[in-house]
Amino acid sequence: MSEDRWETSARISELIDDAFNESNHHQRARLYRQALALAYQHGDEELTQRAAFMFALMNSSLGYAEEAMRAYLPHVKEHQIVNQMFGADRYEVWPYIKVVEHLPEFPGINAERIERYVANLSERVQERFSWRLAEWNTRLQIANTMGDAVSARRWLDLREREDRELARKAKPFEDNQELAMETGSPICGARSRQMAIETLLLEGEYEAAFEKLERLRTMAGSCMNICRSAPHRIFGLILRPLRENGKLDLAEEIHQRGVAIVQGNGGQLRAVGEHIQHLAVTDRPEAAAKLFHDHLAISFTSATPYHQFHFLAHALPLGETAFNQVALEALPREIRRPFTAPAALQSWAEERVQLLARQFDARNGNAMFADVLNR
Repeated sequence: MSEDRWETSARISELIDDAFNESNHHQRARLYRQALALAYQHGDEELTQRAAFMFALMNSSLGYAEEAMRAYLPHVKEHQIVNQMFGADRYEVWPYIKVVEHLPEFPGINAERIERYVANLSERVQERFSWRLAEWNTRLQIANTMGDAVSARRWLDLREREDRELARKAKPFEDNQELAMETGSPICGARSRQMAIETLLLEGEYEAAFEKLERLRTMAGSCMNICRSAPHRIFGLILRPLRENGKLDLAEEIHQRGVAIVQGNGGQLRAVGEHIQHLAVTDRPEAAAKLFHDHLAISFTSATPYHQFHFLAHALPLGETAFNQVALEALPREIRRPFTAPAALQSWAEERVQLLARQFDARNGNAMFADVLNR
């Protein structure tokens, strides 16, 4: 990443920080728009995402977040394909859905507020069957992210029951692009299947998850370049269960396929962290450290707290192999300045993941994040 880009990123971060501390509503909006405009002028999608989400969601400013997402979506390949196939007017609710899906990734947004935003989504889509299914997908993803297995199972059962009903009326869901679009699952059924696998993993139903993975492996090839449907997340999350159940060859195959589609993606740093762990426990610490170094700067500039936690937590066991002078040099000057030595960076990361684990678990009402640290 060029130094010019880092300077732009640092300026955006300053504007976002200023906005976060600004009590005047109109002044906050002005600072936000400055940050977003700077990102657009720079022509960088990651910086745009940073400006939109880090300001709007950390401040629980859903209206701003939705506005930012509407501006950001034309840069997303998936959105361009959707518009070409069905027309932009079909997806006026989509920006709101995209924003709501990210809410649980910020521990400062409490469960009651998340539910209020989802309820608002319910009101927007209650008379439109296709968007109602999209709402159920959103609720399912939120439950998975928050480690709420009971809610996840509820929404998964409801979603799968509707899918079976649709399958009786048309071709199988996963093989019918138009039907998949109509039911709120862009391009194919891969995304719904991924969320089902994540729920099964949350429940500890590994064998059932592995069965669904077999179908996803064959579906994934056609959607690798469509960000929402490609199996970024699941191809990371399922690595540990595969290893623990002796499916080492399959785990390695999934790792090779998965790591290729999460490279440089700040929105998929949890999966990057899982791939770092996979490399470390399969006796490739140098490769794990390199993957960590390649994404370390992004974890400061383009990742939500949820993704930053998983990325750092999976890298910390590498110790000095990862937290060394190479790590410091991977950071731009503005970010590197507080870390006088590699040990300072490692100490900060340890404190950061402990803090985030406490915050997320307190908000979610479970110990999912503490469990990650205790494995």
